Amino acid sequence: MEVIKINKSQDKPTRKYSRIVRKANLYDMFFMKKKAIDTIITALKQPLTDREKSSAYIYIGLLYSDLKDYKSASENFHLGLTIVESQDFPYSFNFFKIINTFIKNDELERAKYWLENLTNRKIYDKNFSKLNHLYSNLK
Repeated sequence: MEVIKINKSQDKPTRKYSRIVRKANLYDMFFMKKKAIDTIITALKQPLTDREKSSAYIYIGLLYSDLKDYKSASENFHLGLTIVESQDFPYSFNFFKIINTFIKNDELERAKYWLENLTNRKIYDKNFSKLNHLYSNLK
């Protein structure tokens, strides 16, 4: 079996994107989640890499999830994952929250689709197998 290597240089965000995320993080730290969301949405109008766009949508989803707006969170998670669906990307503990948000929003087909997509990535990153136990939440 061939091991797929992830190009680590692709994982490093641009300085522009890093500044935007730092600004949104500051708003988030000061309980201004809506302002943080607006900051990221504005950033999406600029030219960004696919990985940065994906990250931005997932960050927006996490912020909406914190606000208990699971419908908006789910839509942004789905957009973010779809952008990089056919690319290799590293494991993140946020995938638990993403799948559980789909489940809370009663989107079991979407949850099942993305859970399968993510757990199949264990061929290049064994950490994705940590998500296997979430299958029991889909029953």
